[in-house]
Amino acid sequence: MVYRGKTGCGVLTRQVGGNTVKKGCILWPFGLVVLAIAVSAFVLGFAGGSHAIEEGATAPLFALPDQHGKTHSLADYRGRWVVLAFYPADMTSGCTLQNRSLTASLDDLTALGAAVFAISVQDSASHAKFCDAEGLKHTLLADTGKTAAKDYGVLLPAGVAKRVTFVINPEGAIARRLDPVSVQSHGPDVVALLQDLGAGSDGKAESTAPPRGVRTLRPGSKAPLFNLPDSARSGLVALSDLQSGNKGAVVVWVSAQCPVSGAYQERIKSLAARFKPQGIAFVAIDSNTTESRDQVAAHFRKAALGFPVLVDVNNTVADLYGAVVTPEAFLVDRSGIIRYHGAIDDSRDAAAVKKSYLADALTAFLAGEEIRPNEVKSFGCSVKRAKK
Repeated sequence: MVYRGKTGCGVLTRQVGGNTVKKGCILWPFGLVVLAIAVSAFVLGFAGGSHAIEEGATAPLFALPDQHGKTHSLADYRGRWVVLAFYPADMTSGCTLQNRSLTASLDDLTALGAAVFAISVQDSASHAKFCDAEGLKHTLLADTGKTAAKDYGVLLPAGVAKRVTFVINPEGAIARRLDPVSVQSHGPDVVALLQDLGAGSDGKAESTAPPRGVRTLRPGSKAPLFNLPDSARSGLVALSDLQSGNKGAVVVWVSAQCPVSGAYQERIKSLAARFKPQGIAFVAIDSNTTESRDQVAAHFRKAALGFPVLVDVNNTVADLYGAVVTPEAFLVDRSGIIRYHGAIDDSRDAAAVKKSYLADALTAFLAGEEIRPNEVKSFGCSVKRAKK
């Protein structure tokens, strides 16, 4: 039976006296022709060396318009860290999650001195609609000519960019390449990369000043009372409950998404286990509006800190204390006076810790000695506050 619809023709030949003679053709169904072309394009696309450029290579220059039509040239950002996040297309599920995460971490990325660009092959008008629909605050670049995607080796045969993020150092070289990308945690993941690379003045995320109208409480201040829902179970937990029968309580701000907070989970857990028998209660508070109660509960159920993690809706308690980053700790004595405030220790990397500020403060407090220092600048991801 011969297919009579649209076809492709494979020509048959034979050799006669050194000459090639056509014998006829084989009729192929049109669908097979399309499939053959698609497979060929896929193979040729990768056979042509379309691989993301390696770490250490010089970052290819570009000059592309953003969602407002303003042109950004990579050369103008020499001397700064640059985050260049390629993604396939506007208004798609994975790309929406990825860009939401970048915008949610924009304050932390900016605090580290980084310029943040997300880039795809859609035009400025498409990017503008995407930003308006999702409330995106970072810059989206329009690579309509696909030159940047080609230069960085991320252009797929389908004509869109592969999801790959490059961190470019101040000297203009590729310092890190993130591939694959976790779309839901992309912002915090990039923050962590920059911190590991030493971005910022001291290699850590810089503390963000409290928002206008919020004052961070210092040692000697009266700790505000609170009564917040436990993320893992029904019911409320009050500061007064923690003070009752204990010599003091540590209130520490945490996050289910911040990589710095995540790096401290085991240390906080160990501190709680060490000092609980000595009369110190621990409680954690998550005040990030970007994290739902279910997310917080699921994350810290797995972390198994051994003490309650409370949810601070609309960051009300964070504002009362002036908590700015995660992690950030307050030691409160039985009478409700803050005795220590700040960092847990001096390094995100547990193996590199030289000064254990919170442990030393607790030891001195329990011994009835003066706590020195009683306040140390915290570092980590900023608390994601509600707009007021």
